[in-house]
Amino acid sequence: MKKFALIISLAIISVYAIGNFHVGNDDSVQEAIDNASNGEIIFVEGWHNETIIVNKSIKIEGVHNAFIEKIIVESNNVTIDNISSYSIVVNGSNCTISNCNISSYGIVVNGSNCTIYHNFISNCSAALSIKGNDNVVYQNGFFNNDYGIVANYSNNTIYHNNFIGNTINAIEKGNNRWYSEELQEGNYWDDYNGSDADSNGIGDTPYQINGSSDIYPLMNEYDIYPPVTQANVMLINGSIGNDDWYIGNVSLTFNIIDDNPNNTFYCINNGSWIVYEDPISFTEDGIYFVEFYSVDLNHNYEAVKNITIKIDKTKPEINYTIFPPQPDGKNGWYNTSVEISLSAYDDFLDALYYKIDNGTWQPYEGYPILPDGIHTIFFKAVDKAGNDAIDNITLKIDREPPSISIEQPNGSFVKGLYEIKYNASDEVDENLSRNISIYYSYDNGSHWETIASNLNNTGSYLWNTHLFNDSANALIKMVAIDDAGNVGEAY
Repeated sequence: MKKFALIISLAIISVYAIGNFHVGNDDSVQEAIDNASNGEIIFVEGWHNETIIVNKSIKIEGVHNAFIEKIIVESNNVTIDNISSYSIVVNGSNCTISNCNISSYGIVVNGSNCTIYHNFISNCSAALSIKGNDNVVYQNGFFNNDYGIVANYSNNTIYHNNFIGNTINAIEKGNNRWYSEELQEGNYWDDYNGSDADSNGIGDTPYQINGSSDIYPLMNEYDIYPPVTQANVMLINGSIGNDDWYIGNVSLTFNIIDDNPNNTFYCINNGSWIVYEDPISFTEDGIYFVEFYSVDLNHNYEAVKNITIKIDKTKPEINYTIFPPQPDGKNGWYNTSVEISLSAYDDFLDALYYKIDNGTWQPYEGYPILPDGIHTIFFKAVDKAGNDAIDNITLKIDREPPSISIEQPNGSFVKGLYEIKYNASDEVDENLSRNISIYYSYDNGSHWETIASNLNNTGSYLWNTHLFNDSANALIKMVAIDDAGNVGEAY
């Protein structure tokens, strides 16, 4: 029965160095190679449908699942690391192909003294064709290919590889060593049917490869698979807010899933990498971008993962400004339009709202229109975690003067005790209590005498005309003043 294995993507931790190149998704890898000098590193990110020719002694390193369609290495001392591709052809010597995912056409090594290490090669006609001498091939996975390795030349060393699901695992056309003599360990072959009487993990009989053999066949898959690290966030106190925010302190722990775990490394907000030992506490407000990975005892590196921890335990601080800053009418009233500017301080502010009295909350989008009257204006600031702060202020606004009219006298002569009748009203100061005054002019408005002042708004006043000069040009003036100091007059 053939065994099958999951192909795991690989990643090696790198830091962009000054003087090296970073090729983004929309950039040309070949252009970077053309501009590079021997010894430099080209970091590649994204998907690149191009065939590149590497004719300099450089390193090409993938970042975040980089893909290059085809790679042809023409120079010596070239390293291709952590790249996914359809095909890699190595014509140079002393080259290294490591941590790559290859499918469709495989790897062809025409050079010598090359290292093929920790690659996953699948679904190819020939996963690895060796056409040079003195190469080392170890800790690779060959999965579901027509041929796993076709070794044409001699003195190549091949060990600690897994051959799973291939039609033919290996073909020998030269004189190669399919094991490590120093370690006395070979490869894992899924079609090996030998036994292991002494239970030392090595088959008791060689694995035959058409004229050659692996004399130390492994009974179990060699560990070429990276660990899996689980990140666990625990709320220590407080509560969970909106959109994955924490309103409280949290603790971060890592759990490694691997048969041979070694270390977990992490860094916070692009800081230095730290060996994980104890739970990590987060107690200050902020957004923490935590990257992490694990490595096992067989030097299998997990692809870098990340988790974002967002903490906001602090409510927003509301600030508002009123213009005019002080009431411009009487008795604490504003008799002009009032503008309110609302803001809030919070590192993670989300929205501002206001409402008038018991109304509904409205998004603050500039100065709200405030109606006349005595109103309580409420302000609310909400941050992204859901913390909110509420404040309020009560304002008295009356921009309109009272409405007043005289019903009698209406142009007729008056004498003796005469009842003056009037209508006075105000939308805000409803009763106009002690705010009505009546004046008399005998000379058509040039001089005025007070008939009565500080009257209640009763609608009438009994005037003793004997106390005032007779005149054919007399005028009566009614004045109503509301609490805000707005004046309404009628003649």
